[in-house]
Amino acid sequence: MPRRRATTAAPVVVTVLTVGLLVGGCSTGSPTAAPTTATTANATATVTESATATSTDSSAATATATSTATDPAAPVPTARTATPPPAPTATAPPLTAALPTEFTPMGQVIKDDSLGHEITVLRMARGLPWPVGSSGQSAAFELLALELRLTPGTKYTATLRELDFALITGSQYPNRPDPLIDAQLALAGWALLPTEVPAGQNATGWVVFKVDPKAATSIRLDYTRPEISVAGSRTRFPKKVFSLQIVG
Repeated sequence: MPRRRATTAAPVVVTVLTVGLLVGGCSTGSPTAAPTTATTANATATVTESATATSTDSSAATATATSTATDPAAPVPTARTATPPPAPTATAPPLTAALPTEFTPMGQVIKDDSLGHEITVLRMARGLPWPVGSSGQSAAFELLALELRLTPGTKYTATLRELDFALITGSQYPNRPDPLIDAQLALAGWALLPTEVPAGQNATGWVVFKVDPKAATSIRLDYTRPEISVAGSRTRFPKKVFSLQIVG
């Protein structure tokens, strides 16, 4: 008998829906995850997953995601790629001072062993200059940048997203990423962190936070993993906050 040709299994595809903005901080619905292992040959399954918003603020949002697993012999859909930050323009307003050229080395790591995510804090830059005309904000807040390397796990299709990070200083609300000077940083040659990194890829870049209060003496980086439901099973990973003290 002739030998049958092996086929490559296609991973389960996940479609993510996002909703919601919260007062005092930004939050959206969070992605669900499906195992990257495929269904058996000639089998078709449809699964529905739910996800819970990641915000630590006073209100909450929810989202629903649906994914379909198809015959592994079918054509593999186009792979997702990291979502880049908005492209800078050449007309970005000038900054009040020069950007720093020296940085604080960090080398600290957050690991999510359940999903296989790894988040590395490489360097930190404090007291970044503000755009001209921002004297009101600059008197109360500090612009702080972290260079992060995001490496999502490969077992599930869960992504790592910029909006799931916050700096905690004891202020009323978490200090979330702010794109206020992203255009100026990009024009100066700083690599910016993509807004989302899919499973199987990695990315390194800078993300800027607007921090309250200015010159905070204690700063903690929080990564909030959303509640994850695994497609086609009863496996569930609850919402969890991973913390790393970076100042103080």
